[in-house]
Amino acid sequence: MKIPLEPVRGMRDYIPPDSESLTWLIDMFKEVAMSYGYREVKTPTIELFLLFALKSGEEIRRSMYVFRDKAGREVALRPEVTPSVIRIYLRKLQAEPKPIKLYYIANVFRYDEPQFGRYREFWQAGIEILGGDGLIYDAELFYLLKDYYNTIGLRNYSFKIGSMALLRALFRAWDIEENEQDYLLHLLDKKMINDVMQILQTRYSKAEPELLSELLKIRTRDPNELIKSVGSLLDKYSEAMKAIDNIVELMDFLKMYNIDNFYIDLGFARGLAYYNGMIFEVEVPELRISIGGGGRYDNLTKIYGGPPLSSTGFALGIERTYLALQKQSYSIPITRLKVLAIPLKKEALRPILELSNILRRYGITVELCDGMNLSVKRWFSYANRRGFEIVLVIGGAELARNSVTIKNMKIGEQRTVKLGEVLEVLKSWQFLKMK
Repeated sequence: MKIPLEPVRGMRDYIPPDSESLTWLIDMFKEVAMSYGYREVKTPTIELFLLFALKSGEEIRRSMYVFRDKAGREVALRPEVTPSVIRIYLRKLQAEPKPIKLYYIANVFRYDEPQFGRYREFWQAGIEILGGDGLIYDAELFYLLKDYYNTIGLRNYSFKIGSMALLRALFRAWDIEENEQDYLLHLLDKKMINDVMQILQTRYSKAEPELLSELLKIRTRDPNELIKSVGSLLDKYSEAMKAIDNIVELMDFLKMYNIDNFYIDLGFARGLAYYNGMIFEVEVPELRISIGGGGRYDNLTKIYGGPPLSSTGFALGIERTYLALQKQSYSIPITRLKVLAIPLKKEALRPILELSNILRRYGITVELCDGMNLSVKRWFSYANRRGFEIVLVIGGAELARNSVTIKNMKIGEQRTVKLGEVLEVLKSWQFLKMK
């Protein structure tokens, strides 16, 4: 039976070098996260639908892969990871000293319309600080991201910062129920401003649509300008003004961390309904989509029946980060030396295996191929096409002299040396650093 070979719509196959590049981006994220004291958490791919339906937001609820398992339970492929981390906290980590700093790497699933930079399965790397009540923890998110982007070579990115606390404070003052707040924030996230204004004008007598319209236009990098811009608008909304004070203080923290590539956009909202404080997204000029984002969420544990817990975090898209690097013409470094080992006779297999194992202990990648049925010339051509820097060949002549032929594919130089001299040759070609 012949079956279609294309992946399911919205899914992707990854082959080298793309698969290797994505793995490198993940490995670099792990290294940076662990250097800041974060520990890895792994969550199930399938969770109860209710876990995400309660507070993940309108867009995610509509785009989840939902089905019933064989026991009749309504379950979903995870569309994000934060709710799963909170579930794990409530089940296993409540007794841990706070703050609890966790990171994760996970594939997530959303039934969106496939387009550039948007797939139905994609990979996220994320940070969660549970029990982190303080702007220093919010600021650390930006600092860690800055460190990661410097590590992988990303340039010209900026942080767009908004405040869900500000928007929710106004909505509460206008007697708007929380579920309706979530819907209005979803509309703002989708830039459907006119729809928001119409709802406020027709349903809520206390609402001030004109005030909100003016706030949504405010963009600035300067804290003094921010205070001046909102002062007359929010003079009777003390809770909303506290949210502005919070953003101003965050700006001070960011400057202490030597982070100045940010701006405040009060018209910015995020679709995840559990955010209730600072929010942000990462932008690069080469893409029209964000490559990551996050914010503060202090009530998600209460929604799941637990005690309140101040928390903050972010998730970045691995594929989108890779797209941004490609748009900036950045080549992800391949740091491991690649060696092709070719035994031309059966008797050559043992010495070439022993040599290969020695090289692997030095962090060198060695691939073994059967050279008994093809000419050495063909294997050199294969090595060139595959990008091997070094080729090792042992045939009858080499066996007789306890030696190996080693070819440097970069410069075309070839030598026959004793087996014990290979490391010195690699050192002389500057492929290997030895004390």
